[in-house]
Amino acid sequence: MQKSLYLTWYEFKKDLQKEARHSILNQEWLQIKPQEPLPWDNSYLKSALSKLASQRN
Repeated sequence: MQKSLYLTWYEFKKDLQKEARHSILNQEWLQIKPQEPLPWDNSYLKSALSKLASQRN
């Protein structure tokens, strides 16, 4: 995972799906997306991946 600064949610979600290795449905996205305003960095990506993993288990 390279260090990134995400200026749009689209870029963030695209990388999130790549890291998760599957598409993220809108319902999941609304539950795991960062609540803070953009821009987002890799710490938000890691947090979203963690939330996604806990939802999948």
